[in-house]
Amino acid sequence: MATTSSSPKMPHVSNLRPISATLEDESFSLFTPDSNAIIYLREPENDKLGTQVWLSSLDRTISKLIWQSDEHIRYAAWVRPSLSGYKHQLLFVSQQGNELVFESLLMDSHYQKHAVQRHFTFDGTLGIGNVVVINDSVVFLSKETGVSALYRGNLRTGFVDKIYEPTNVFLPYRVANAEGSSTVAMVGFDEQHRSQIWLLDVQSKQVTTIATLDENWYFVTYSEATKGYLLSDGKRLRYLDNHNELSDIDFENYEFLHFPTMSTNGQHLSFTLKKINGNVFVRRFDEAHARPLTQSNRHSWLASFSPSGRHVAFNSNRNGFSQVFVKEIESGAERLIYANPTQQLALSQPVWNEDGSMLAFARNERLVMVRWQSDTPAIQYFDDVVGVPRYWSSEDNTLVFSRKGVQGQQWFEWSVSNHTEQVLYEGKGELTGVDGRHWLILPNQVQTLEGDVLFKAAQTASIVAHRTKGRELWFIVSDRSSQQSEHWHVNAKRQFQLLDRFQTPKGDISDFNDQQLLFSDFHSDRDIVTLELAWKE
Repeated sequence: MATTSSSPKMPHVSNLRPISATLEDESFSLFTPDSNAIIYLREPENDKLGTQVWLSSLDRTISKLIWQSDEHIRYAAWVRPSLSGYKHQLLFVSQQGNELVFESLLMDSHYQKHAVQRHFTFDGTLGIGNVVVINDSVVFLSKETGVSALYRGNLRTGFVDKIYEPTNVFLPYRVANAEGSSTVAMVGFDEQHRSQIWLLDVQSKQVTTIATLDENWYFVTYSEATKGYLLSDGKRLRYLDNHNELSDIDFENYEFLHFPTMSTNGQHLSFTLKKINGNVFVRRFDEAHARPLTQSNRHSWLASFSPSGRHVAFNSNRNGFSQVFVKEIESGAERLIYANPTQQLALSQPVWNEDGSMLAFARNERLVMVRWQSDTPAIQYFDDVVGVPRYWSSEDNTLVFSRKGVQGQQWFEWSVSNHTEQVLYEGKGELTGVDGRHWLILPNQVQTLEGDVLFKAAQTASIVAHRTKGRELWFIVSDRSSQQSEHWHVNAKRQFQLLDRFQTPKGDISDFNDQQLLFSDFHSDRDIVTLELAWKE
């Protein structure tokens, strides 16, 4: 288990500088093998144009477009040494429908494109993590038929095999290179949802745990120069050295930090800096115009109506990190009810109890309950309850949670009185309780746990929000082609009734009641930035 103590050499950073500062999104970066420049991916404003591959020198004297792909590239990795006759070979993976396509960009010593070589495709895929290259193979974490696993694809033959299948003991989230010609590192979560780093020998399939961290370290990259690992939770940076000792990398950051990487010579690091802003709006079903509930140049989202409909609880990072606020809709009176004193990155949507006196949410997937109506909110932490609270049931005696499972989302019930858990379901869809029974909300249908389909939306539509109370269910269906939405009600006799039709709001619907809905808009800007890196005793 890793401990936070001094390393022989500790990383120090300085001189934050942008590589890109455009209106377009830059999503992923890699240093060139000589550490003098950065390759990064850019998404044009018209996202139908695919992805551009750019190169910029660290001294900012060179910035050039290397290649324009017709597809959306997700990740890239250097193939070293090149398997082709060209000086540089950059492997990239794009997602085309339910298929992953692995290709290489072949370049000369000046990074001029000469050819594109297709290696293989991977069918039936629902998503992909990042990729790493070992010798003549690419290792990638992906979902096939909804289940995550680690795969290896041979770049010469196109043969793909599964090399690690997740369990409840360890669910990998990202992969990275590691020391040795047959080893990869994986960052993921153990049964307590603590982040861990495991090493996997891709030949023998043997695994070794090298570090146990705290919660939610999502990004990892390996440094060839220092034989250590650069880590990020989306806000902070840490370094795990070759003695498995952790140190914090201190610098001031108020934005989201994705995909950090270190130069081959260990003198620079780069990452994607993601700036997000957006506000919460309320709109009646029978009106076309929405009213803003928040007005900030930061990000407010995940709003929930109180049972009375008088108040709204929501998350906002207006103070530099996520916090929970409650606002009275009519008067506009607002108060901070959870200040997030440890500045945890991830706060989930607040869930109201039946009488509106208490809110439940998760900070980094650990339960927090707040009685908010007193002058000083009463806060309770339940760090042994791992998951995201989704709704209250049984007259506030239990909370229903979801968390990551091997076969999909695992749903469980937690007793407020005796603090016991009972697993209800694991798999695809969102679990909801109707008249003492459990139903599943899938992207375009409502069904029983036994698989009986009760409602099916059009092929171009999806169920975007739902709520229950007692023996009844309400849900909203949005059609992508018509930009129209429908508000449906289901009673205990399984009778479905269409209540309203309305224009789909320009944002994500987070909650609704009988008369109105809550949604938040979302604007983001992603740029590639660099930091100078020094190693001090």
